[in-house]
Amino acid sequence: MTTLYETMGLPGPAEREAVRRRAREAFAGPSGPPGSPLEQAMGLPGPMPAATKGRGRFGRGIEGGAATPLIEKGSEGRWWPWVAALLVGTVVYEALDHPIEVSEDLDFELPGWEIDGIPWTVDVLHTPGPQYAARVGEPMLHGGMALPGPGSANVNIGGRGALTVQHAVATCPQTNVVGLPHIPQAGSWKTTNGSVFVNGAPLLRAGDWIFEHFGGCNPLIGGAPTVKAGPPARPCITQEVRYLGLPGPLERIGSKGTRIKVTGSARWNLRSMLAAGAAGGVMVATGGSPLGRWGAGLILKNTDPPSIEMELEGTSEHYADLRGDLDGDGEDERARLRMKNECSAKQSAEFDPQNPRNAEAGDMETDCETPDFDIEFPDEDER
Repeated sequence: MTTLYETMGLPGPAEREAVRRRAREAFAGPSGPPGSPLEQAMGLPGPMPAATKGRGRFGRGIEGGAATPLIEKGSEGRWWPWVAALLVGTVVYEALDHPIEVSEDLDFELPGWEIDGIPWTVDVLHTPGPQYAARVGEPMLHGGMALPGPGSANVNIGGRGALTVQHAVATCPQTNVVGLPHIPQAGSWKTTNGSVFVNGAPLLRAGDWIFEHFGGCNPLIGGAPTVKAGPPARPCITQEVRYLGLPGPLERIGSKGTRIKVTGSARWNLRSMLAAGAAGGVMVATGGSPLGRWGAGLILKNTDPPSIEMELEGTSEHYADLRGDLDGDGEDERARLRMKNECSAKQSAEFDPQNPRNAEAGDMETDCETPDFDIEFPDEDER
């Protein structure tokens, strides 16, 4: 094993004894102390005996006896821990060059739909009739009823609890043209009645209305025919959905639904993640000083940026039913036309660790197949 002396280019064990002997003969005599091994190995004089104390330039101020060795016995080979630490650090640094990836899938279906005509939403002015006193369960213009109420517990009109502005109304069954439901808003009853109260709250009458999101006003259209209360209700603008026939031979159109799958993944290098953490530590430790910002920026400049990828797949199927003289032979026929679409898209982006808000997004890659058309001629009793 290589000793510290040999590593430093100094005389090895073979020459050590000869140097020691020359030092004894020159400075201490045959019975003098051996001196320091390192001094002797380097050809330097060791401590001198008391008899020579004070004599000569090497004896001045040197006490007798052996000097304390600069390197303890058995420590010549302790260079290896530094080499081992260097090797371990190299292995760990290389092991950190490992990708970390997080992926998440989202798979869902949009419901299908079918219509026998083209829906139109129109706003119309509703003019209320007589201000008959309203009870729990009265019909509403949009098809629902004034439920659950619950109505007054101690005031009945025609055998049912009186309905006031404090009572709730059931969900409206009507939707707008794109299928969004009408949602009654709690506490939004509007009435012109300011003189007839039940349990401290204004009594509702036919013509009074509640406000609905996506539907406007929804008036009460029923009440006790023998009881009138307060002044007449005021007109309001309400929505009506009207269906018009489909053009030409179209009898029905619809969709069997759409299936969408989205996959998102984020990828980064473990070494770069730790480097980014170290840059953050530098910023915290230096309190965001210019030197700290420079150091953190230097670290981040040499890190690989994280990347994000997104993939999207979509599949949908639509159909149209036709009825009429389809082939010109004068006979009534039916047919169903189907169309299936499949499409995918992919996009990736890289983030700059020094400025995460500015992501460099790549071009969107899309791959949509030509729609697949198919036509069927079902039996007359099939829809």
